[in-house]
Amino acid sequence: MPPPYIARLFIVFSCFFMIATAHCAIAEGLTGYYYQRAKKSGPVVVGPPDQVVVDKTINFATNTWNWRPFGWQEHFSVYWTGWINISSGGSITFSTFSDDGSKVYIDDQNIVENNRGRQEPSWSSGTANLSPGYHKIEITYYNWKGSGGMGLYWDTGAGAQIVPTDVLFPETFQPQ
Repeated sequence: MPPPYIARLFIVFSCFFMIATAHCAIAEGLTGYYYQRAKKSGPVVVGPPDQVVVDKTINFATNTWNWRPFGWQEHFSVYWTGWINISSGGSITFSTFSDDGSKVYIDDQNIVENNRGRQEPSWSSGTANLSPGYHKIEITYYNWKGSGGMGLYWDTGAGAQIVPTDVLFPETFQPQ
């Protein structure tokens, strides 16, 4: 089996030749801006972030004391941003399961509001009527105190499941 970078080069090289006939994109996940600060009432996502990573999915277990590889336990916020590719248009339910709070925006509209202050892990959902294609997605999350976790789910007709990597693109992606 070739090293991972060889496979990635092959994909990029293949995409180069496909540009004239088709759109080629590599789904990688959403860009996550991590801030080692939060307020009791919500996230603090202003100023330079402490860490920037691309998260393949938003699926971080609740009741974990060392959330993320940074070793942070409390008082942190995350702002994820990028693009979500909707293959079939229609009504899609998005949900978060978070401890403490979270919000989801699609095309600048607040779809999910799970932000009731310091809370136990809880579900919150909202529905968006989306056309096929790429849509801007933004998510805020914070953990004030104690364990924390966050999951981003969708229901496209088969029940709630974690939004998969193959439909998530980082903010640097330029939809065509």
